[in-house]
Amino acid sequence: MKKILALMFCLILGMTFLSGCGDNATAQGLEGADWEPTTIETANNTEEVTLTIKEGSVSASGITVIFQNNSDKQYLYGEYMWLEKRVNDEWKQVPAVIENYGFQDIAYILEPNESKEMQIDWEWLHGALGSGDYRLIKDVFPAEAEEYNPYYLAVEFTIE
Repeated sequence: MKKILALMFCLILGMTFLSGCGDNATAQGLEGADWEPTTIETANNTEEVTLTIKEGSVSASGITVIFQNNSDKQYLYGEYMWLEKRVNDEWKQVPAVIENYGFQDIAYILEPNESKEMQIDWEWLHGALGSGDYRLIKDVFPAEAEEYNPYYLAVEFTIE
């Protein structure tokens, strides 16, 4: 009887460890077939503010982007981001590896004709990225806007 109980305990313990590995593998799955499709229909549809990647900053855990305000208006942006992977020629949302998360609700000011760098770490939310083509999306909006109607700025990059 003790042998059977010990065997059952080992099986349950082993399944628990394997299921934990399976969750991470699903979150970073190679195919992404069950990932949600993008919710961003239009990106980079303004020339007033652009988003580029700082050279040499792309890694599996993060990136540094540069906001460039080419207008005579103040723009605002925040911490929130979307991270997507190209799967079979479609953009899919990279799933979070944690359940309860949030972003700091802060508005950074981008003055007219100013550029600012922002370091983005997604490993805490999405884990380290596997190889593939990705895009990061940030939203910006004019400071004087009476309601939130953002422009979405996207940068594409490849993880080898």
